[in-house]
Amino acid sequence: MKKAIALCALLLGFGVHAQHKSQKHSQRGESQTQLSTAQQATIESKRMTLALGLDEQQQVRLEDVLKKHLDTRLESRENRKPEENDHKAEDSEERFARMNQWLDREIAFQKDLRGILTDPQFEAWHTEHKKKMAKRKHRSKSRRMEGPR
Repeated sequence: MKKAIALCALLLGFGVHAQHKSQKHSQRGESQTQLSTAQQATIESKRMTLALGLDEQQQVRLEDVLKKHLDTRLESRENRKPEENDHKAEDSEERFARMNQWLDREIAFQKDLRGILTDPQFEAWHTEHKKKMAKRKHRSKSRRMEGPR
């Protein structure tokens, strides 16, 4: 009897923990979509100003570049949504074209940043960006291991 009660308590604990975790992820996604691309660009340029010590001219130029970058990213995401609903496997040519476009956009974005930031500022941004991407990749891998929610 004690084992049955302990097992029920354990399962209940896992269930509550799983629900709490999934709600936290859904709230994070909702908060990002509530901001327009202009608002996101303003927030990100101010974050970078604080982190990198940008002057006002750099901040204004950076905000324009970020807005353009976020607009193109949003546009490509919207263009891809109908394809996701088809539930069809993406062939290698489509994947290559999509990845190639993404890399071209990232190269152009970094080139624009190099024109705005000084060398030490760009190196500091690049270091933080690499950390952020590694963290995102790790989080993505752990989600795939967990399975569907």
